[in-house]
Amino acid sequence: MEGARHNKIANSALYVAVVAMFTAMLSGGKFALMAIPNVEVVTLLIALFAAVWGLAYALPATVIFVIIETFLWGFNTWVIEYFIHWPCVALLFGLLGKVPFKRNSLKVFVLTVSAVFITFLFGVQTSIVDTLLGYSSSKGFWLVTEEFWYRFTVLYARGLVFFVIHMCCNCILFSCAFLPLEKVFRSIKRKLTI
Repeated sequence: MEGARHNKIANSALYVAVVAMFTAMLSGGKFALMAIPNVEVVTLLIALFAAVWGLAYALPATVIFVIIETFLWGFNTWVIEYFIHWPCVALLFGLLGKVPFKRNSLKVFVLTVSAVFITFLFGVQTSIVDTLLGYSSSKGFWLVTEEFWYRFTVLYARGLVFFVIHMCCNCILFSCAFLPLEKVFRSIKRKLTI
């Protein structure tokens, strides 16, 4: 009985340590590349965490990452966008991680297209949220519905260069780095016997 209790405590401690490591990798990866607009590794890392370790590890790390970002950068509409987008990335790649691909080339293609598509949706989503919501520290949030499509088009067009860079970045990262990093993550997971 004592051995089972010890194993449960050890597994819980290992779980917390792995989630904390993932969170630190997300924050560190974002900081490492923040000088280059919309070039990021957060999508790739969340996809790897979810595909290899599962949603039980990826979702908590993702949510904690967004909370840390909020404490660092303050609160505005982007927080809503992050709480929608990053867990969706984890969910998508958690599901894709369960697909038994027969060929690595097909796997890379599906994962890369999925990453580019969800990155495209991030641009659309941020434009929608920023079009619909106004925010100020004195008034809080308010809904803005006048001239929605006009304002949405202007906001999306204004960010189009950044959205394209973001999609290209994820296209390159996923096509070149996903499989090698997945192999490393699976090796680490086997050694930790989680």
